[in-house]
Amino acid sequence: MNSAENLCRRIIEEAEASVAKKQAEVQAEVEQILETATGKARAAEKEASIEMKRRCDAYDERANAVCQKAVRNAVLLEKARILDCIVADAEKALCALDGAPYVTFIASLFAGCGELKNPTVYLQENRSAQKSALQLKLGTDRLQFVPYVDGGVLIKEDDIDFDCRVGTVLSRFRAEHEPELQEILFGDNR
Repeated sequence: MNSAENLCRRIIEEAEASVAKKQAEVQAEVEQILETATGKARAAEKEASIEMKRRCDAYDERANAVCQKAVRNAVLLEKARILDCIVADAEKALCALDGAPYVTFIASLFAGCGELKNPTVYLQENRSAQKSALQLKLGTDRLQFVPYVDGGVLIKEDDIDFDCRVGTVLSRFRAEHEPELQEILFGDNR
């Protein structure tokens, strides 16, 4: 072999060594870039996972709060419905009173109006059979039996009206005593 061939071979070997060295450097750089990118991807994935868990927990908390509020509202509505039924039953029972219990009930409503001089008393039109007992118990003969009183009594004296109809009396009673009624019926004050 001659020196030109040796020189060419050495140049080729040096070039191949240089290429191999460059390939190794590039490969190391590529691996470094991939390792860095993989680390960043894992960190981003972990961060996203933490954020997703936080959001899911927050959503669960809100959903739970909404559900609890819906249940609370449903319970309150049911309690109000039960109390409405009890008041309606009480109204039916009081309106159905007859005879002496009816006269006593009307007298107690009448007495709740205080001292009256000469009132006009309006009663259910179908209660005229108790007229004499009512006149005696109330101490007045100014009784009128009218269709617009469906239970209880309306009392008018001069320009003052006392609405003692059963529905009105029960509504007032309920408004004044609802917390106590709730406590008695449901064992709570809600």
